[in-house]
Amino acid sequence: MRSPWMLFLPQLVEHVAEPTTKDLVLVAIANAIPFVGFGFLDNFIMIVAGDQIELILNQRFPISTMAAAALGNTVSDVIGIGSVHYVEMFVQKIGIEAPKLTLAQLRLPRTRIAANVGRVIGVTIGCILGMTPIGLAALFRNGS
Repeated sequence: MRSPWMLFLPQLVEHVAEPTTKDLVLVAIANAIPFVGFGFLDNFIMIVAGDQIELILNQRFPISTMAAAALGNTVSDVIGIGSVHYVEMFVQKIGIEAPKLTLAQLRLPRTRIAANVGRVIGVTIGCILGMTPIGLAALFRNGS
C-alpha cells in the first residue's frame, strides 16, 4: 500500500534538464582519464612484481606462474591504494574537469551510464598500456 506522502511526490519532484550529448561525452572523458592511469599502474606493477616474485621464489620454492601473478596482483593492489591520490592530483594538474552539472543531472541514469562507460574504456586502455613489461621482457630476454 502506498503511503499518503507518495501522492504528493510528483508535485515535489523538480524538472531536471537532460544533459546535452556534449556534456555526456565530457562526463565520459573526465571519468576515463583517471582510470587510464589506474589501469596502467595496476597492470604494469602486477606484471613486474609477479615476474620478480616468480624469479626470486623459484630459486628456493617451486611456485606456479599463476601463484606469482596472484602475489603480483596483491602487491599491485596495495600500491594502487596509495597511488589513487597521485593519479587524481595529476588529472587535476592537466586540467581535466567534468562539465558543470547539477546534482540532479549527475544522478540521472544517462549521466551515470556515461560515467561508467568512460571508466570502463579508461581502465581497458590503461590495462592494455600497462602490458608493456611483457613486450619489454621479451625484447630483453631475446637480446641477451
